[in-house]
Amino acid sequence: MGKLKIRKAQPEDLPHIKQIAELNSLQNLSQKEAKKQGFLVSGFKTEEYEDFINRVDHFYVLTIDENIEAFLLAYSSQH
Repeated sequence: MGKLKIRKAQPEDLPHIKQIAELNSLQNLSQKEAKKQGFLVSGFKTEEYEDFINRVDHFYVLTIDENIEAFLLAYSSQH
């Protein structure tokens, strides 16, 4: 396995984040696959993800050998 790294999401990450979100959208998965996934990927627009990068405290990407493989966006109910 390659070198894993977790870091804060940056604006230049947006194309990769959007692609990952689209590939894992519950709308694109069968009911069986959606149950297996066990998590929700919201269909935010690129501009919304950009706003989250600037506003929320917990927006991270996971890279393997510098390639973005996953992201985590978490915020409190106040946000």
